[in-house]
This record gives sequence, structure tokens and C-alpha cells, in this order.
Amino acid sequence: MNRIVAIILVVAIIFAVPPLRARGAVLMEPVIERLGPVGDAIANPIRRYSANNKVKHVLNVIDNDRELGRRPPPKDPEAFNPWMRRRVPEDTGLDPWGNQYWMQYGDRTVTIGSNGPDGVRGTEDDVAETAPH
Repeated sequence: MNRIVAIILVVAIIFAVPPLRARGAVLMEPVIERLGPVGDAIANPIRRYSANNKVKHVLNVIDNDRELGRRPPPKDPEAFNPWMRRRVPEDTGLDPWGNQYWMQYGDRTVTIGSNGPDGVRGTEDDVAETAPH
């Protein structure tokens, strides 16, 4: 039990200091995976935060493209991830759980999302943001 508390404390410190956050995530991932369900309980809030930031970033890219007169992402869902890899080259197009991000157009909105930890779209653990387009 003490090891779990120590791991949680180290993870919290790493993720509280922005310069350590990216490097810490890479280093801690193998340790967290070995903890099984306990590791998921530790990692999922961090992954959710990361997915939410990525979704917001992609919406900002879409908004900036619109302001600059660039074409929006294609409405074809299969074409979204290739578009994302071109427009957000530092990204793999995969969410922190290893699933592809998705996009959905409404009448005057666009929604970008992640299926969340369960990998199933449309469940309450999804991470999604909607913006006007």
C-alpha cells in the first residue's frame, strides 16, 4: 500500500510541474501499466486531461484555418485522421488510450472527440468538445 501512495505522490508532483509533465508521462507509463487496474485509476484522469487538451487544440487549429481561409477538415469521418496528421503534425492522431480521435459536423458546429478509456463512442467516459464552424 505504501508503494502505491508513493507512486501517486510522485506522479502528482511530476504532473504539477509543467516542464516535467511531458517527460514524466513517458517515463511513468510503463510503471503505471504494471499496476493494472490501480494504474488505470491513476492514469485515466491524466489521460483524460491530455485528450481534452488535444481536442481543444484541434478545434483551435480548425478555427484558425477558418480565419485564414483554409479548407476545413473533410466531412468524411475516414478523412479526418489523415487531415489531423497533416494539420497537427506533432500528433499521431491517437488519443491517450490508443484510439483515433473523431470528428462530427452538426448544422453549424463541429465536434472533436475521443472515445475515452472504454474505447466506445457515445458513452459517458468520452472526451468531446463542440465549437461553431
